[in-house]
Amino acid sequence: MVNVLLIEDDPALKEVFSENLELLGFHVFTAESVEEAISIYDQIPAQPVIISDINLKGNLKGYQIISLLGEKCPVTPETILMTGGMDISSETALNLGAKKLLKKPFNFLELSTEIQKIVLLRNLAGRVCKSLRDLSGCQSLGVRLEQGADYPYYVFQGFSFSFIQHEKNLCALCPDGSVLYDDQGRPFLECMCGNIIRGRFDPSQPFFTERGSFWTNSTTELLKNTTDEDRGSHTRNFCNKSGYESVALVPVGSPNNGTCLGLLQLNDSRRNVFTLEMISRAESIALDFCNEILSLYRVGSAS
Repeated sequence: MVNVLLIEDDPALKEVFSENLELLGFHVFTAESVEEAISIYDQIPAQPVIISDINLKGNLKGYQIISLLGEKCPVTPETILMTGGMDISSETALNLGAKKLLKKPFNFLELSTEIQKIVLLRNLAGRVCKSLRDLSGCQSLGVRLEQGADYPYYVFQGFSFSFIQHEKNLCALCPDGSVLYDDQGRPFLECMCGNIIRGRFDPSQPFFTERGSFWTNSTTELLKNTTDEDRGSHTRNFCNKSGYESVALVPVGSPNNGTCLGLLQLNDSRRNVFTLEMISRAESIALDFCNEILSLYRVGSAS
């Protein structure tokens, strides 16, 4: 059963929403403010889908739960925002990291569809991790997907929570804490993950492929024998510092035609885990995953 955390401070609406969500088969937890939602979050047995009104009791707006749980949790729960007014636009909601903004009154079938899309995406990402483990036998696997301006981990296996917390954000920040933008007006994404998502790669280098993937069987040797310019930009090298020697990063989609939705990450402390054929097969898995995501959201839009 899928858990839902409903944040709504109107008692009548909270009751109606809860009853309808339960009729649709979801296990519902409720809160009347972001503060209360944060306080009960750890009591929910599995990561919930969050449905939150924007204007609530307390001092916080509903959308602030996205950033607050982003700081608290390795993987930020998917959030659907609701509003009865013109508080924010759909574009702003997406930029804040929400999956969807629903304008009240809305059809509960629409809400159910949005939740089911999230569940399907979770299942797809889980199957991708299984396929990558079957393919490579890697110790640690992750899927990064776009959320707002960044590409945090959507699912991961094998990585420590401390690794994920350290590496989950790719957006570079200015000294004042604001997001740094590149010359195309997009948030500048750091490290090799940022290179792959943004298409900053040179296929003439042996550690890049024609389709834009990065791979190495020894991060230690790579760092010893290459420069930041060779690698496409300055890299943080935290994978190497964490003891990972074999690392592969595969784009989900194509950065060159604007359909890069994220990347697949394969890490192992052993050297010489990968072959070019294995990377090619991982690229096929990533392409299929991209097409499935695009199909899922097209269906959602059509409905």
